[in-house]
Amino acid sequence: MEISFKHGKVLFINEISTSYEAMCGRSVRVIGRLMHYNFSTSLGMIEYKSEFFPVDFSLLDQFSFKENSLLQIIGEIDSTSKALKIDTHPIPSGALILKARVVRNIDGMDTALYEQAVDIRRKFEDQMHSYSFSTTTTSTS
Repeated sequence: MEISFKHGKVLFINEISTSYEAMCGRSVRVIGRLMHYNFSTSLGMIEYKSEFFPVDFSLLDQFSFKENSLLQIIGEIDSTSKALKIDTHPIPSGALILKARVVRNIDGMDTALYEQAVDIRRKFEDQMHSYSFSTTTTSTS
């Protein structure tokens, strides 16, 4: 049986939080500071620029990250099947949660430079998409 995963689209937490229907089931790559982690439930809460997002770390074999570490997480967006509470953050049933499959510590990364790189990449991808769309349209005319 072959298992394949889509690449994680680089997003920021605020971009996930604002588009519920479009996000569910998508593979994403986000960064955030680990604010809370519960070893018994494998649930945690990350924060980036005052936006919080719940993460399910149960797919990981080991969890060796410390609270307040800056993490990059690749995983799938899902919805919770029941109401949860992560530290002081209540998570209602049906809310979005990130099911982490790859996590790495990125403490020391320049987040301002990272944001600039993401912005430049998005502009480049938009230009490439526009270019490929225009050449496809032109060649079929």
